[in-house]
Amino acid sequence: MSMTKTLDLRGQVRRVTSIVPCYNLAKYIGECVEGLVHQVTQYEHEILVCDDASTDESVAILKRLASHFNNVRLLKNPNNVGLVCTMRRLLDEASGDCIAYMDGDDVALPGKIQALAGHLDRYFNCAIAYHDVEIFHSDTGLTTGLYSSNFYNAEHIPDSASVDHLLIHGVFLQASSVMFRAHGEFERILDHGCKIICDYPLHLGNALVIGGSIDKVPGVFGRYRIHNSSFGAQTRKSVERRQAVTRDLILAATHARALGASADSVTKSYLHSFFSAALYFLRAGEDGLFIQNLKHSLRLSSQLDWSPDERLEILRAHQDDPDYLRTCDLWR
Repeated sequence: MSMTKTLDLRGQVRRVTSIVPCYNLAKYIGECVEGLVHQVTQYEHEILVCDDASTDESVAILKRLASHFNNVRLLKNPNNVGLVCTMRRLLDEASGDCIAYMDGDDVALPGKIQALAGHLDRYFNCAIAYHDVEIFHSDTGLTTGLYSSNFYNAEHIPDSASVDHLLIHGVFLQASSVMFRAHGEFERILDHGCKIICDYPLHLGNALVIGGSIDKVPGVFGRYRIHNSSFGAQTRKSVERRQAVTRDLILAATHARALGASADSVTKSYLHSFFSAALYFLRAGEDGLFIQNLKHSLRLSSQLDWSPDERLEILRAHQDDPDYLRTCDLWR
């Protein structure tokens, strides 16, 4: 298991801060914030929204919400500084004992804050609590599944997981589903160098610095919106972006090692990242990138004498025939 530094954060939860970054989300930010405003909870609940110099109507919408609800506070960046710097400001301004993160285009369902804060309040050994979320298409409203329950490695993730599960099996908790204990090490955690993937290194860093479990709270308390500009939609459309995502996943695991994660789990994380990239590029018909990432994953698999999945052996056996592999049932 990983060596973690446990902070003395196990006091009673009294106040929760929800943090919401926003950049050009005028179509969605109102629904996001209103879902948080209307949470019924026994805890004090402040909502911090930081607009990163939007050029649409986001600020006007947020000003109206802040004027109507006294627990909504709007922060504005004078210049566009990106998600990591915006998160840094939000975390610095947060006053809660626990912090819930929300992407500005996702939706909080009733009971979210009470379920997460109540769990952290009851279970002092828990560092991060999360819930499942519905995945839905913004244009149609159609729900296509559940994020964590339908996660392709869900069978390997216990309800009370560890940082090793997160490293070895990938991001099984959706960004807008988490609440974590506040602490004083956010600057160090955010110094990860990732450009696109910002939730994964935050989860890893919080689990390592706080120390404790990553617990799934029963129930579905959020909706993850898929639209043309969403993270998932952009990644599916762009080979270059998928390459950048792989680099960020490697960076996140490397940073986790510096924060105390075990060398074995970090190396398995590298293997998992290259393996998942190989599957992506195989499906996309990018055979050169498929082979490149497969070779990295096979090298690490030999080094560790470990495989994350039986599919890696199928890829190994038929790596010279990508067309055949595309006929196999490799995508879950």
